[in-house]
Amino acid sequence: MRILITGVAGFMGSNLAERLLKEGHEVIGIDNLTYGSKENIRHFYDDSRFEFVFGDVTNPLLLKDYSAPVIVHLASQKIPRYSNALKTLDENYTMLKNVVSKCLLDKSKIVFASTSDVYGKNQNVPFSEESDLVLGHPAIKRWAYALSKIYGEQYIIANHEEYGLEYTIARFFGSYGPNHNLT
Repeated sequence: MRILITGVAGFMGSNLAERLLKEGHEVIGIDNLTYGSKENIRHFYDDSRFEFVFGDVTNPLLLKDYSAPVIVHLASQKIPRYSNALKTLDENYTMLKNVVSKCLLDKSKIVFASTSDVYGKNQNVPFSEESDLVLGHPAIKRWAYALSKIYGEQYIIANHEEYGLEYTIARFFGSYGPNHNLT
């Protein structure tokens, strides 16, 4: 199967691409290398089943020439300590809108990377998918990232209900491993 991964040169994207290639899949990987690194994917370049596209998913034209039955959307602006809150909100929304539009056009499934940050200050652990999302004061910049992911989840679900978008949402918790950059 052909699978498109946004954010392929990052920690999660590069590890996912490696696994998918080992399983015999074709991978189209897109990354603007803001947080990812070519070093994380360089060893895929000789594999004819891997295609790297340097580009930014905020560009609505970027995805037009690439199709896959599944798009794994990992590209994301990080928590605003690395950028600013407005950039996090704007870019995460724009990337998601572009990916969802492409999925609807091609009838592709989206796999969306969300985060445990959506649970915010909820102290009722362990969490479940139905747990309350309890964010702190809106002036605290870190909530911009969580809010962008909550919005993303709602946007995907609304597109499923309205247009039949196939989706999976994964909320990642405290991930680490090869190619992880702590900055």
